[in-house]
Amino acid sequence: LQVAHGPGQRGADVMGDAGNGVFQLLLLLPGLQAEVQREPALALDGGEDGLDFYRRLPALCYPLLAPGGLLALEIGEDQGAAVSALVSQAGFCQVMVKNDLSGLARVVLGRTASG
Repeated sequence: LQVAHGPGQRGADVMGDAGNGVFQLLLLLPGLQAEVQREPALALDGGEDGLDFYRRLPALCYPLLAPGGLLALEIGEDQGAAVSALVSQAGFCQVMVKNDLSGLARVVLGRTASG
């Protein structure tokens, strides 16, 4: 798993020797339109339905989160139901879609089991 701290920056490995189950929150924000030109094609290709990224991510993130940890995935306004289902299938509970200030679906949240 890698993290970038600002637009256009390359990700840095955050796992190191940390092991699993250590993060309380994983916040994943796919690139914004202004950043698209600097992103590798793999990061932008969501497949035919735009969900390839979301099909892999929840299962990868679950073991990284501590019990009761929160996953937050930024989504497109029409992806709420599909991404919520994928997050639930990966074992997350309390899965919900949150709207932005314009009333559009923007984030899917899910928690790991409390232990």
